[in-house]
Amino acid sequence: MTVPLMRRRGVLMAEAAGMANVLTLPLAATATLTWLLMAWLSPVALPNGFVGNIWLSAAAQLVAGSWLGLKIASRWLARLPDRWHVRIYPLLLIAVLLVMSVWG
Repeated sequence: MTVPLMRRRGVLMAEAAGMANVLTLPLAATATLTWLLMAWLSPVALPNGFVGNIWLSAAAQLVAGSWLGLKIASRWLARLPDRWHVRIYPLLLIAVLLVMSVWG
């Protein structure tokens, strides 16, 4: 929600996205610590293909998809005007919301 807030304050989309990336590390650290605590408090027997609580197949697919998406998007995003960033960003958030709501 930091990007829309900064946009309302007049910051360009590329700058707002760049500044919001700074929040990624503390957010990821907090989520990781919470996940580790919950895994420690309620251990579960997991099938083959897991290392600890990490599903290796899913992790590999996420890394490959992220890498591919970054390679493709980095070529296009630099050329998009700010007004297109503003229009596309909420659609991306809505798409993520729908995917998370439907497929959990």
